[in-house]
Amino acid sequence: MQKVLCLAFIVALTFIYAADKPAVSEQDLRMMEETGVLDEMDQPQNPQGRPGMEQKQGMPQRQGMEQRQGMEPKESMEAMILTRVKSELELTSEQAGKFVENFYKAEDVRKEYGKKKMEALMEVKKALNAEKIDEGALNSLVETCNKLDREMMEKAREAKEKNMSMLTVKQKAKLVIMEGRMQGNFNPNMRKIAKEENRTEKKERKEEKKEDRK
Repeated sequence: MQKVLCLAFIVALTFIYAADKPAVSEQDLRMMEETGVLDEMDQPQNPQGRPGMEQKQGMPQRQGMEQRQGMEPKESMEAMILTRVKSELELTSEQAGKFVENFYKAEDVRKEYGKKKMEALMEVKKALNAEKIDEGALNSLVETCNKLDREMMEKAREAKEKNMSMLTVKQKAKLVIMEGRMQGNFNPNMRKIAKEENRTEKKERKEEKKEDRK
């Protein structure tokens, strides 16, 4: 009985944590700030299609993600992630098309399982708040939550393998580093490596520009 209650408490705690957890981590925000994504998000919308200041001065208007009509914040975030992936991995048009298709298929699956998991967690919470706890029923509910987690992880693994299969070795390496950064698993040593890579890339770009000028 004590073991079941302990498991149920952990599941309920996960539910509470997930509800309070911000949609974007500090690492994500820093990454978006470094890459200029936040600058795009901060661009004011142009109400009623009136020309903005940049248009009046004959300058091309910067198109932020939120300027796309009818786009929800979450959709905007997904679009920014895809844009970042396509840019950082230097995907070809064919690769980008398949990657986007797989991404949204995986998102649909994640939403489906997310809904099922939320319903299961509510049942766990309800069972915990009951005057008399049914150990067998509670254990079954906990197992349902664990099963959904396993299934969702398996679907996520399958989706990742699909995308990995069409990438070059270099692109795979870049994607792994990017995922680690976005998941908050970027330890100090990895950050040091990434900073060094960024310095090297900037140096190479400067040298390329110098060569072009000659």
